[in-house]
Amino acid sequence: MTSQSVKHNRNSPDAGQASSPARTFAMIWLMLMALLQWLVFVQTGTFENRLIGVLVAGSSGLLFLIPLNSIRRFLALAVLGVIACGNFISHLLVSSDPFPARLLQISVIYGYLGLLVAAVGQLLGRRIGTGLLVSAFVGATGLVAIEGVLGVIGPHRTVKANIVRWEGGTRPHPVLEESYPPNSVARTIYLSNPRGYFETSDPRSTQWRLGSNHPGSAARLLLLESEFHDVVRVEIDRAEVPTTWHVQLTYDGLALTRGVRYQLSFKARADNVRPFSYGVSQAHPPWDNLGWYEQIDIGTEWEEYSRIFRATATDDEARMTFDLGDAIPAVEIKTVVIHQLDSGQSVVSTPPPEYAVSYRFNDHGCRGPDYPVEKPANVRRILVLGDSFALGVGVHERDTFSAQLERTLNKDLSESPEIRYEVINCGVSGYSTMQERALLEIIGPEYRPDVVVLAMVSNDDSSWRSDVNNGYFHTPNKYEYFFNIFGLTQSYRHEMQKPPADFRESLQQVLQMRDIAQRIDAKLVAFAFRPHPLDAGPWRALIDTIAPGLRGSGVPWLDVGELLLSQNDWQSLIVHPDGDMHPNEIAHLSAAEQIADLLHAQKIL
Repeated sequence: MTSQSVKHNRNSPDAGQASSPARTFAMIWLMLMALLQWLVFVQTGTFENRLIGVLVAGSSGLLFLIPLNSIRRFLALAVLGVIACGNFISHLLVSSDPFPARLLQISVIYGYLGLLVAAVGQLLGRRIGTGLLVSAFVGATGLVAIEGVLGVIGPHRTVKANIVRWEGGTRPHPVLEESYPPNSVARTIYLSNPRGYFETSDPRSTQWRLGSNHPGSAARLLLLESEFHDVVRVEIDRAEVPTTWHVQLTYDGLALTRGVRYQLSFKARADNVRPFSYGVSQAHPPWDNLGWYEQIDIGTEWEEYSRIFRATATDDEARMTFDLGDAIPAVEIKTVVIHQLDSGQSVVSTPPPEYAVSYRFNDHGCRGPDYPVEKPANVRRILVLGDSFALGVGVHERDTFSAQLERTLNKDLSESPEIRYEVINCGVSGYSTMQERALLEIIGPEYRPDVVVLAMVSNDDSSWRSDVNNGYFHTPNKYEYFFNIFGLTQSYRHEMQKPPADFRESLQQVLQMRDIAQRIDAKLVAFAFRPHPLDAGPWRALIDTIAPGLRGSGVPWLDVGELLLSQNDWQSLIVHPDGDMHPNEIAHLSAAEQIADLLHAQKIL
């Protein structure tokens, strides 16, 4: 019996190799990695990513049932690990989540690498393989823990570096889903200015914040010009329930240490005598007072106020608060200084410089100045529709192709000096062709354009919808808390992955827009606003679908990318090299000139 048992054991698939617990542990580990992949892909992965992840998980389970010796089993695990790791890396190249979602991605990478090390170790012997398996697991767990600690204690941004935030917002619309509020303004703000193109933002806009904390209160913050460029003014429009904190102005960027004495000083005045409350508090929940708060009365003349206090807690995210919600008269504040009493060292951290592009929306929610609804007899009007490319994200209003087209058309009016051209830019970020058609139905009969210009891009489908939170630069997730006027924030490469079927749907929408334009005596012109090569994303699918589909339809078609890219390197045509892939002012100028040439050549105007 003993010799037979020995003989049986020697012929067993696992004889002389890694122990069953090690084998089981390795397979469970691989299945865990596949599960973690799935959790990531549910949020950001493509269908192919998810499919491969499911196949890896299923194959890992089958290895429990297939009779293989341990070396072959671990080699199979290694192959699955390579496939799954490659699948995950391809996903990361398209979309990398911010912390803490990124920690899940890091866990998968370390886990796969550790598993591959353990699998290779099996070739060197049972003990070495088992030891490497345990060591790799401990090492991967430790590295993930270190990443987590660094992520918690270290600085991190939840948006792409160099693209700081977007200020502004859209409003709900019963037909269009969303639109820009009439007579509103917005900004995109960048951390760097590599081309020297952006405006330098007023540093007060990052230091001072105004909040209305009650629906019955409304106020606005004005940055006044002065000798020292430091005066801010708060005008209170409404205070239905007079309460101090319902209108709250804050001065951010303070760092305090418990027990240390500080001196704060500032100058203030009001349009009329009024109560005035101020103090020092946390700039985050639970918003605790940090050692000073008082209410005084201020008058119409500038007066300096200076107080000494001892910080009750250590906090690197502190602020001064000015509570103004209990009265209507406007308040002006300047020359805020906070320093340690003993050393005289300032505790105010100066925010980094910001660079911005501003946007103004007219009474119809279109970018630019107001135009009379009633078109003058001597005016030829062009209505521009599209998404963020047409709107001109990252481009000053004067440099959008709409503004440059208007200047180009009005430049030479020698043949018809009585004629004047108006170009109205109604591009809306995140809009699909379906929404652009709906917008034309609404705004077309009001503006009565002679020509409708439709800008099409490679994300031109109804699935690209906006969300509360980025702007176009990476996939949105619950860890982002930045304002965004431009809808969905996601990686340009990720959002460009659209199947050709979307463009066939877009083609049908374009043909419907042609019919709508004809009903208001307008001519539709469509063009591909392409500052990128055809092999970047589905641009070729767009061109190959829309261009043939419009032949014989009566809709002139233009691909501005052909001429534009023959004269420029595509990387010189984008707004910001570190993530904002929108066309810049150079691309907009070329688009304006090519559209003007098309309109003249085909005698559309």
